[in-house]
Amino acid sequence: MYKSNAAAKEHNIHFAIENQWNTDIESLHSEEKRQLCIKVMETSKIIQMDIKGLIAFYEDRIKYHRIFRVNVRKDFVQLQHRLLKKKALV
Repeated sequence: MYKSNAAAKEHNIHFAIENQWNTDIESLHSEEKRQLCIKVMETSKIIQMDIKGLIAFYEDRIKYHRIFRVNVRKDFVQLQHRLLKKKALV
């Protein structure tokens, strides 16, 4: 998952490995136009839904709600570690 700047330079936000999910959390919860792009490197399943669709999905498949929450927490911790390491090198 990445975002391009005005000079068309890509800034990688997250790299998902097999069986991992990628989500633009800000876009999902603000229900505004996406800010991040997702590029697949191999055959993948893509699911696109709005917050109402996600809530309905979770109500029908409760185990995925927990999986999603755990993955978001792990991703957030990884992001914090990456930012702290980058800041420490400056």
